Amino acid sequence: MKHLYLYILCFAVLVSITTTSIAQSDNIVRSDTIVAACGSYLWHDSVYTQSGDYVYTETDTIDDINIVDTLHLTVNPLPEVTISGEHALCSGSSTMMTASGAESYVWNTTESTSDITVTHAGIYTVVGTDSNGCTGTASVEVVENPAYQIPIEAAICIGESYTLNGFNVTPELAGTTTHVLNLQTVHGCDSVVTLTLTTNPLPEVSIIGENSFCAGESTILTASGATTYIWNMVESAIDITVIYAGSYTVVGTDANGCTNTASVEVVEKPSYRIPIEAAICANELPYHYVNGEIDTTFDLGTPGFSISNFYLSTFQGCDSTITLALTVYPSPVPFITGDMQFCSGEGTSLTAIGGIEYAWSTGETTDQIYVFEGNVYAVTVTDEYGCIASTEVVVEEIPSELEQKNVVSKNHADGTPYMLVYPQADLLYQWFKNGEQLVGETRQYYTPSSGLESNILYTVHVRPQTPGGCGINADWSWDGTKTGKVSIVPNPNDGHFTLLLPVPAVSVAVYSASGEEVFRENMSVADRVDINAGLSAGLYLLKIIHEDGTVITEKLVISQ
Repeated sequence: MKHLYLYILCFAVLVSITTTSIAQSDNIVRSDTIVAACGSYLWHDSVYTQSGDYVYTETDTIDDINIVDTLHLTVNPLPEVTISGEHALCSGSSTMMTASGAESYVWNTTESTSDITVTHAGIYTVVGTDSNGCTGTASVEVVENPAYQIPIEAAICIGESYTLNGFNVTPELAGTTTHVLNLQTVHGCDSVVTLTLTTNPLPEVSIIGENSFCAGESTILTASGATTYIWNMVESAIDITVIYAGSYTVVGTDANGCTNTASVEVVEKPSYRIPIEAAICANELPYHYVNGEIDTTFDLGTPGFSISNFYLSTFQGCDSTITLALTVYPSPVPFITGDMQFCSGEGTSLTAIGGIEYAWSTGETTDQIYVFEGNVYAVTVTDEYGCIASTEVVVEEIPSELEQKNVVSKNHADGTPYMLVYPQADLLYQWFKNGEQLVGETRQYYTPSSGLESNILYTVHVRPQTPGGCGINADWSWDGTKTGKVSIVPNPNDGHFTLLLPVPAVSVAVYSASGEEVFRENMSVADRVDINAGLSAGLYLLKIIHEDGTVITEKLVISQ
């Protein structure tokens, strides 16, 4: 006999159908159960999560019955319900929560939509049911972040900045200002901060007192303009006593805590104790002493040696003492000796005495000089002590009364000259050869026993027989090839003259008495040359260079 039982179960079971049959001959009770469950199914104390057919066998020893159960199980997955949206809101605002993963939803707020609007903090839970009737649950905690309305009062010193959450202000003037700041908290909630900012002025700090003092003394510096003070010497007083030169800075702080600085440079003025040893010349009196800030004059009078103490104040007012040991040397007495008159073309020598070094107005530095023109000549002498003095003399140049004439030569029949004659009688004569006096040759004519040599300068000095009369010189030379001579017209002259040349020349040079070349003129071959040498008065040597290289030397007198 068979029995059919139908059971419908509703605990996490969507559909459950059980059919039971009994076979008495076999003492077997058989049952078939068809189940559709959500997520899992509990059967005979076992949990099944997978769909399939399952068999359970059990023996009832009391009734001697064998029980065989067969389970036909379908397991549907639970829906994966989730909640999306911002989990935080700012006070006074809202956020949207959205459920997903199922077909229908029921919130713990009793709302049955997928979206709900949340305006308060709390835990929000939703139950979602899918098309199989299976349900899933999701929860989220929503946090409410505060938004602020904050008044702030603050104070700073001018020149400082105030910073609040990225806001920065640096007032340029003292006073109170109000700033309304729209800020966000760290959670992004808009807040309003009302800042009342007081900007205090800096104290006007100053330093009063003498900023200099004499060596060995001191000065007092006084700070003002603030409440407390700190000096760079770490002294925290209003007044400090300064005994060293340097820079002094004070930082003053007022009642508002604002600070400012003032600085002063203090100078130490010197006070001197000076021993001086000095030597000067009498013409340098009074003695003038300059050293740093001391600039004073000592009038000690006559030459000699003396020691004196002088008490004085520097120009900065500091007392000083100078001990002066002064030697005063007498000034030298210079004197110039020599003939103060000379004949034109001759010159005179001047000799200075009274020192060991000499400096003439001519530029020469020897004690004796030779002058060839009338003028005023001055000399400065220096003695062994370095003292100097000057003197001067007037030298007069006296012109000769004689007329300048040229030496005439007498020649042999072959044209060779053998005698020189000055063409004026009744004078005093002295002949020279290349500037060297020919002893005994004092006649109007000159006849050398060996004949007249070529390229030699012959000179005769003639002067009146009257005592004291001034003479003149006349030159003659011969080139060895032709008769005749060089004529300088006129000679003496003022530097402008004409050369008459028996043999054409290519160059003319003039030399001073010291041998220095002072004039040169190159020319084409010529036997007449006009020269403008532009030289000062004096005795010179004229050299005439011919084309073949031979040289004729003549004496040239320039008197201006």
